[in-house]
Amino acid sequence: VPPRARRFARLGGMLRARGMLAAAAIEYEKALSADAGDPFVAGKLARTLVELGRYDRAIELATPLAAADDHDAVAAVTLGIAHAARHEWPEASAAYEQALRVSPFDPQTRCGLAEAYQEVGDSRAARERSACDELKN
Repeated sequence: VPPRARRFARLGGMLRARGMLAAAAIEYEKALSADAGDPFVAGKLARTLVELGRYDRAIELATPLAAADDHDAVAAVTLGIAHAARHEWPEASAAYEQALRVSPFDPQTRCGLAEAYQEVGDSRAARERSACDELKN
């Protein structure tokens, strides 16, 4: 990772930790421009963009991350959240299912999958809702 990209990413992380998401996204974008292939920065930026409600760009960044590493639960959950926010339930289900294979005890994954299954009329919705409720307690 080039030093310049590392500095931008570090600043983005500090801003994100302070709740300054819009500023963090700007710094992560700079870091990504300085080192376009860094999946860590792309993942942090995608997650930050989801929190900002910028789902199109988040999906653009997280899709290749989830495709390249089917053990990257964070990228898959990020995709699930973004697709669910856009009411793209089949895509949200697929993303959450990928995350579930890696991280079956993550309440965000189980709760997201329950919602997505319910929206598409999948009979597994009740099971996932039960798992969601269990993990949140």
